[in-house]
Amino acid sequence: MGLEHDIIVLGRVSLFRDLNRDQLRLLAFGAEHLSLEQGQDLYQEDDPADCAFIVLDGEIELFRMRGGERVPAGRSGKGTMLGELALITDAHRPTGATARLDSRLMRLHQKLFRRLLEEYPDIAVRVQRVIVRHLEELLEGVARLEPAFRDSDDAKG
Repeated sequence: MGLEHDIIVLGRVSLFRDLNRDQLRLLAFGAEHLSLEQGQDLYQEDDPADCAFIVLDGEIELFRMRGGERVPAGRSGKGTMLGELALITDAHRPTGATARLDSRLMRLHQKLFRRLLEEYPDIAVRVQRVIVRHLEELLEGVARLEPAFRDSDDAKG
């Protein structure tokens, strides 16, 4: 699987759908590949985040540490991106991530993405729209969960 495959994979990621072939090629050329065996950690909660990952194969489980225990926080499979905000801002990982299955990933570094934004400033507006949409979807999901948390707090009180 080479550069052409990576360009296709990147073009399917929602954050990059509006990029042209040359822009996708620049990202693909600078991307790194890594493999994780089942049970191997990708990163820990609160680690500095300076890159995003795209799952090429396998499955990644997200978790949060609570009382020394790993509490599942979601799963990401083929074609999903982890840590998109790390591409545009300095951040820390809100969750840990571990390979639920043997997995292959593509790593995109923040420096590379910022270079792309500098070379193609029009991309910044499109990327901003996508990220805002993702944040709105996240907030809607949190709002839908609020009644469940309120009910559990009422039961404790």
